[in-house]
Amino acid sequence: MHSWGENWVNRVYGAIATAIDHRSQAYIYSQCEKNVKVASLMFDRKRKIIIKSEIADPLLEQICYQKNGF
Repeated sequence: MHSWGENWVNRVYGAIATAIDHRSQAYIYSQCEKNVKVASLMFDRKRKIIIKSEIADPLLEQICYQKNGF
């Protein structure tokens, strides 16, 4: 039962993160007519990442790659 509970929580957080991505992209487009990629990370009270939106990993890889110059 505990694992079902965690899975349910992760699904809810994932849906929230995806909604944040979509709404943020729509808002940015409405303000400046630019299509941008938006990713969401959610943290717990100890600042540990608890969920990432689907696009977060590829965007973070791009950012880290560009920042570190690899």
